[in-house]
Amino acid sequence: MSMATRASSSRSDRPGRPRARAFSRFACAVLGVLLAGAARVHGQSADSPVAIPGTRSLYVLDVPFLHFGPLDVSSPGRGKLAFDFEVAYGNTFSHTWHPQAIHNEFERNSLPFSRDEAETLHRRHPEDVIAFVDADVTRLALRATWGLTGDLSVAAEIPYVSFAGLRFDSFVESFHRALGMYDGQRASFPRNNYLVVRQRPFGALEYDDRLPSAGLSDLVASLRYRRTFAVGVRLSADLAVKAPTGDANESRGSGSVDAGLLVGASCRLGSTKRIGVRAEAGLVVPGPFRGNTITTLDATTFLRLLVGADARLGRRTFVGLSVTAEQSPFRHDAVGDGARTALDVALGLSHRFGDRLLASLALTENVPRYGDSTDVVLALAVKFVP
Repeated sequence: MSMATRASSSRSDRPGRPRARAFSRFACAVLGVLLAGAARVHGQSADSPVAIPGTRSLYVLDVPFLHFGPLDVSSPGRGKLAFDFEVAYGNTFSHTWHPQAIHNEFERNSLPFSRDEAETLHRRHPEDVIAFVDADVTRLALRATWGLTGDLSVAAEIPYVSFAGLRFDSFVESFHRALGMYDGQRASFPRNNYLVVRQRPFGALEYDDRLPSAGLSDLVASLRYRRTFAVGVRLSADLAVKAPTGDANESRGSGSVDAGLLVGASCRLGSTKRIGVRAEAGLVVPGPFRGNTITTLDATTFLRLLVGADARLGRRTFVGLSVTAEQSPFRHDAVGDGARTALDVALGLSHRFGDRLLASLALTENVPRYGDSTDVVLALAVKFVP
């Protein structure tokens, strides 16, 4: 089961620091431009926010493929342009029993899980699934949405991915301790590590401790439909296509075209409309992974289901809770827990600043003993309509 991440030895920390500083400056600059622009815009107001929290999967092996986050049920209106900017951080630490056992045997606690240890396990247990995934993922996404009609719009999302942009290992460990959650033997391995180790039964050993470079990921274009019916139910649908614009050799893309459909229904309840509920279903058909990497990925069609509710506090603040079940893209691959359906719970808070700007913060936690997924995701999003 997925628990929390750390990351590398000093070898991968040192070269990552200049990239991390540049990445932080880039994120702050883009966010500053968006906030400044939002403070100046005037015109038609955005739809009322519905604070269903969460983000797309940031499990490190999911990043190259198309994944959906919760539907944005708003629509910019005919001839209007809306912008969204999101900074999301995912933290994963997951392993089978083998790495800790060999670590204890070799008396290497607090040291990295080495290639020699992995090769020893490979020789001793060729029939087992062996896995160790330890990684941070930071994803920035800028999306522009243009209203074609009152119901239809088109959107394009440009993502930027780094595997060393943010390091929140201490926060994740403290958060799990506060909840009384199993720590996955984190103290036995160093923080700030990037490592993917996998072995399928009687398969080859995959050991990858090379930190992928940061850069643009695969661009996503979508056609969106939004309509509210007389009974108060809002129907939303996104038809999305992911283009292979990222570098598959650096785990920032798949090298193929992916397609997906996400549909949902939502409504607000009561005379004051303070409570909102929502249900969503998504289907993704990924193309084959074409990256030249040590880790091999065999993805297949997968489903995503979400149910959520939100409540308005005062006039402009919303809190939301959602539960998401998502099949693994690798569910037909013999990779153990990495092939199982994951269950995530997300808590979010959003606030509307004036008529144009909406900011939200969401925390997503993977439920233990379900499929491998990102342990913790933090997502900060800003939306405005000129």
